Amino acid sequence: MNTIIKQAIFANGCFWCTEAVFQRLEGVINVVSGYTGGHIKNPAYREVCNGTTGHAEAIRIDFDPKVISYQTLLEVFFATHDPTTLNRQGNDVGTQYRSAIFYVDETQKNEANDFIETLTKAAVFKDTIVTQLKPLDIFYIAETSHHNYYNQNKEQAYCNFTITPKIEKIQQFFADKLKQNEHSVKYNEPSRKYDSDYVATKDDIETFPDLQNGPSSLIEGAPVAIQQVGIHNFRLPLK
Repeated sequence: MNTIIKQAIFANGCFWCTEAVFQRLEGVINVVSGYTGGHIKNPAYREVCNGTTGHAEAIRIDFDPKVISYQTLLEVFFATHDPTTLNRQGNDVGTQYRSAIFYVDETQKNEANDFIETLTKAAVFKDTIVTQLKPLDIFYIAETSHHNYYNQNKEQAYCNFTITPKIEKIQQFFADKLKQNEHSVKYNEPSRKYDSDYVATKDDIETFPDLQNGPSSLIEGAPVAIQQVGIHNFRLPLK
């Protein structure tokens, strides 16, 4: 019997952090960093960081619902960031770091809304939860330099002081949900398609020499490789 893979899209701070956390959960097939919730096409990292596009740094999680539920993903989501700080996670400040859940169908919307209500009624957090709950429009995959970032840069200061404590937290509180060992934490390069309405400019190439567009990745005027994920791609209701 074929495995049905479903997707969840979360924004809860720097995607270097969130990618590393969810990669370690059993049942998570892949995690991809990207941008969503904005108002322009094909945003670049520098634009998102400037807050000019309205996008949030987000992750797209491919998961096996027979192994890990959307409910569990929500638990980890709320346990590994502060959903009460508006447009901020620690020292990372800006709308791109907002707390948000981008649901792909009504089932996810209802589950997320119920989960937030449960946390609120139980007064789990001292302050009001400000997590946005919005339908997924388009998810743009981030530049390849941001993929699998923590696993490849564990010794960097930001990773040591910001991401490692989150990993230690899930190791403590979600030990039964984790993959058996670090060797099983894998990253799969996502497939992409081209958006013919946007081409790489000289400035784009100079700023992001890692733009991946096949053999023409560094050629000015070459289409910028992205992947668009819309609500119409998801019609399998979650249990």
